[in-house]
Amino acid sequence: MSSSARCPLPAATNPMNPSTMDMLRAYLTTASLASVFIATLALAALEVFGISDEAFQAPAFRAGAFAAVIYLVLLTKKAAELAFHTAVANRHSTRIEALSHSISVSRRCPRLQLVILHLRFSRRLFDLVD
Repeated sequence: MSSSARCPLPAATNPMNPSTMDMLRAYLTTASLASVFIATLALAALEVFGISDEAFQAPAFRAGAFAAVIYLVLLTKKAAELAFHTAVANRHSTRIEALSHSISVSRRCPRLQLVILHLRFSRRLFDLVD
């Protein structure tokens, strides 16, 4: 399955490259999950520590939450990159042809989701193989 197959619109009506759409989707999904994580921590702080609602509406909290989202996205990107390099070292991922930009990834790779996330972050096409 190639990442280019995920584009919902025909190429004639879609102004974006499918790999660009996958990259943007990966960043937005990662940022959304980071935001959910931060919101969960904020709710836990409300219940456990009795922090007031106003503390979470302060500009300092918003700036800190924004910085935390960026940090978590970068941390996830680095973890995905490390998983990809581990997959290459363990031969779970290889380049299909010498001049090709497409990567084959084994379905048996223990960190498959992170490897695919790295490939989407870096706008590389990939095929899942058995």
